Amino acid sequence: FKNHGHRFEHYFLILETNLHMKKYITGKYSLIIMLVYSMLLISCKKFLSLQPISNPTEDNFYSDAKGLNGALIGVYNGLQATSLYGANLLHFEEVRADNVDNNNPGGGGGVSYQIEAFNETPANTMLRDTWLGFYNTILNANIVIERSETIAMDEAAKKQIVGQAMFLRGLSYFHLVRLWGKVPLIITPQTTAEARANTRADSAAIYAQIISDLNNAATSLPASWPDVQKGRATSYAARALLAKVYLWQKRYPDVQTTLKPVVDAINVKSVISLVPQTSTFPGNLKTSKDVL
Repeated sequence: FKNHGHRFEHYFLILETNLHMKKYITGKYSLIIMLVYSMLLISCKKFLSLQPISNPTEDNFYSDAKGLNGALIGVYNGLQATSLYGANLLHFEEVRADNVDNNNPGGGGGVSYQIEAFNETPANTMLRDTWLGFYNTILNANIVIERSETIAMDEAAKKQIVGQAMFLRGLSYFHLVRLWGKVPLIITPQTTAEARANTRADSAAIYAQIISDLNNAATSLPASWPDVQKGRATSYAARALLAKVYLWQKRYPDVQTTLKPVVDAINVKSVISLVPQTSTFPGNLKTSKDVL
């Protein structure tokens, strides 16, 4: 038994030594982990402060002519959405006017038929989507106009970009005021708090802004664009739309004055003219002279 006692003492000594080593190793690794974690916390603060270098942001996108023109293309692109010219405006304006027929009045749970029958409710999703579609277009146009002031570029090119943005903003408000009457008048980018404080402006104020935007566009835009840029607003398009605005207001003398340069150009047949319907889209391209 005495020999066994020495053996047990030896085992206890080894166990105690192992425990001390484990505590030392554990403490050592804990210290290392704490140091690494502290370094990560410090470096994370520096890392998160860096701006993305591969993706554009609102701060670095509008820095030159290329960025500003790209933003303008985005404004145009919004018009072809389903909520606007892609579908909904056909129902709000052409179907309601009986210019075209709705062959599927029960589609979408009868949402489009409500529009056709002038029986829509506040829950109608087409109303919501079209309202948001136009104000999204207006927001993007406002950003282009505001950011243009801080960009160093050719002034003539900048003037044309701003003129197009104003044309698109005027076009959007012309639809809004005819569909809803009094609507919020927003001509600058807004914060969330500012947007929540918006109220409906009188129709007269909306029309005054439309006329101002289109007059600016008419004097800023070229009479035509190269074929590869067909589809951009021209001075003739701005004048024709402005004349339509005056027509809605029954300002007939202003209609005649505004349309005269357009009519004269049509008669000259140099830049724009009237062509047979079958020649309007030659080769499926919108390059006909009757496309303003």
